[in-house]
Amino acid sequence: MALFSELGLSQEFVDRLAADGITQPTPIQAEVFPLVMEGKSVLGFSKTGTGKTLAFLAPLVQRIFGPEAPTSKGIRLLVMVPTRELAFQVAEEFERLVGTTRRAVVVVGGEAEDRQIAGAKDADTLVATPGRLIDLLERRMLDVQALEAIVLDEADRLLDMGFLPDIRRLMAYLPPKRQMLFFSATLHFGVDELSYEFGAECTRIGEPAEDITVEG
Repeated sequence: MALFSELGLSQEFVDRLAADGITQPTPIQAEVFPLVMEGKSVLGFSKTGTGKTLAFLAPLVQRIFGPEAPTSKGIRLLVMVPTRELAFQVAEEFERLVGTTRRAVVVVGGEAEDRQIAGAKDADTLVATPGRLIDLLERRMLDVQALEAIVLDEADRLLDMGFLPDIRRLMAYLPPKRQMLFFSATLHFGVDELSYEFGAECTRIGEPAEDITVEG
């Protein structure tokens, strides 16, 4: 199995992962990395515990925020998740990878709205639940026109929890050209349908399974 450095991850990001004992990518991470670096959209099936968060964060951070990437201001990466708990987990993983060089803001219900709006003005990345995100977009409190990539993490749960209407409304506010990544633990027809609605021609990675969590 290749190392993260051999996949193309910059040394600064490699060193931060190594400091946490992460040196070798999991199979899903190794498969997704080159596709994302090429700018392709991906539909990835991955059990909980296989490192799916890093599977999309590492190549996206490298492609959008790496030393070879063009510099630009604004929110360039959006990760949508079904729960506020997962939103904070993704933001922590992002911070572990980039350190203080980039900033992610969590946009979820149950938290102070004014702080989220203020934080988004200086952020590169949004990690959000659909309900709070669509509310702020419809009130024009957020600017997402610089977006380069959008991730729907646990896309099957997003649909099962009834977020489809919000996600469809979000489409009107997102720039037409963007890389799309969908991650799902289970084979969910609605996730395929959603990728078509977004106009994403996805490369499928991994296999869905009945057991959605890795043993141990």
